[in-house]
Amino acid sequence: MDDNAIFMKRVISSTSVSVRIMKRLDRELPNPKNIGAWLVLANQWPCRLSWIIQIIEDKNQTAGAGTPTDKSIQLWNVFNECRDELYAMRSQITDLLEQDGDPEMFEKMLGEKEFGFTIGNLEIIQSVLVNLDQSIKRELAQIRSTTRLKNSGWKSSPQLPLERTSNMTKEKICEEMKKLNFDEKYAEIVRSNNINGSALVFGDVQDLKALLGMNFGEWSAFKMHFLGVSTQK
Repeated sequence: MDDNAIFMKRVISSTSVSVRIMKRLDRELPNPKNIGAWLVLANQWPCRLSWIIQIIEDKNQTAGAGTPTDKSIQLWNVFNECRDELYAMRSQITDLLEQDGDPEMFEKMLGEKEFGFTIGNLEIIQSVLVNLDQSIKRELAQIRSTTRLKNSGWKSSPQLPLERTSNMTKEKICEEMKKLNFDEKYAEIVRSNNINGSALVFGDVQDLKALLGMNFGEWSAFKMHFLGVSTQK
């Protein structure tokens, strides 16, 4: 922990609040020392921890609801795999990275197995990380989405007029998705659910999102191309 008195009080207070929330939600309490360690991570390295959480969420969305996640995977392994991508975005997230403490200390702490920094424990404690600014993860998700769209070529794809989209058959939609390099599994969902242009334009956007099960970047590209809807909706 940072030897700053205000920081210490904040972590101790956050630990107390988090434990109370977990008890109220009737959740199994981890080792108290581990709860404190998680809150120190969230307090001293909010950007890097938020990045790890976003990466895990994107992978889960890409894998699909029916694919089980290995909850024993260490967060250090997750961060190690995606660290280069984070630092490649450095110029776009300077203000976020400046909120983090010593990066070497973060990696050292993340590698400590005694604190239980695993995907499974993250799922248990994530909702009670009261000191983690959720807006950081949202901003990282948006920047990551924009970067991946640009790299994939989707960003240069012109937006379809809504009138044209509404008149498309499900096969025309699948052909358009193929041009945009979407995974074939999404085309199969469109076919099996008889999603034509009218369904795209006049159906509920959130229902469509849940049905397709795309990750953030894919869904952003799909919406902008077919519906012209911003990623904030």
